[in-house]
Amino acid sequence: MATPREVKELFELASTGRLTKSYLAAFLTSQAREAFLDKCRLIEQELTQSGATKGDPCLASGCAFDGVDEACLNAVLAVDGEHMSRCMSAWSEIFRDQNNRLLAWKTR
Repeated sequence: MATPREVKELFELASTGRLTKSYLAAFLTSQAREAFLDKCRLIEQELTQSGATKGDPCLASGCAFDGVDEACLNAVLAVDGEHMSRCMSAWSEIFRDQNNRLLAWKTR
């Protein structure tokens, strides 16, 4: 089991945005992991659609992701960190509930 200090340090690292989604997902139970990755997927799709509606597609023929259930890396990168910030916020919200943590990360 993790100490409160270890959990605090993990939260601090996560808030920097330098940890990947897959790395952070590994601290969650399978059900919570799925919920976290789904939230990130929805954020990515929202950013993709937002990028497509701005009228500045990366392809001359228009947005390749218009009308599909996928995420565009260009749209995600164009918002310079917003994607990871929002995903880390979702992870923090989920991880705060000890029921969503792997046993090793539940505090004593």
